[in-house]
Amino acid sequence: MRFTPAASLLHLLLLLLLACGAPRALAATGNWFELQAPGPAPAVRVEVDAASLVDRGFGPELALRVTHAEPRMHAGGFMFGSFVAQVRFDCGAEALEPTAVSYFSGPHGKGAVAGVESDLRAAGIAPGLLAVVDPAVRRALLRGACGLPSQDGAEPDPPAGRTPR
Repeated sequence: MRFTPAASLLHLLLLLLLACGAPRALAATGNWFELQAPGPAPAVRVEVDAASLVDRGFGPELALRVTHAEPRMHAGGFMFGSFVAQVRFDCGAEALEPTAVSYFSGPHGKGAVAGVESDLRAAGIAPGLLAVVDPAVRRALLRGACGLPSQDGAEPDPPAGRTPR
């Protein structure tokens, strides 16, 4: 079976929804889809921009938006309510690596830009930035983007945007 980019994106979204507890997991506004692990309401809202999924040869990348329940103080001295990060999937290490981050004063990436970080700057990106993302949501993102096996040991899903052999 050959996967086109559109089919792969749809496949990734369906996997994310199933892994995160389908009906509750999806709250779409534009291209942003909320991901929520089963259980009580989280302290942060995590959303992905489905249209931002790309693979530039270094691994799949996706825009991730995180909104905190209350504004937070950044180590750089500014307050922020949300951030939007360009995240690269390191499939070999099973990790999410932010490559650029924009911090906003309000929720959902709205309000004034409070700060910007990039892995190209000397200071880099604040360590532990994505630690606020629920482990089940991180695993679902990695599974969909990298074709990792599920926790029940089922056959891995084909990586998003790639043709299985």
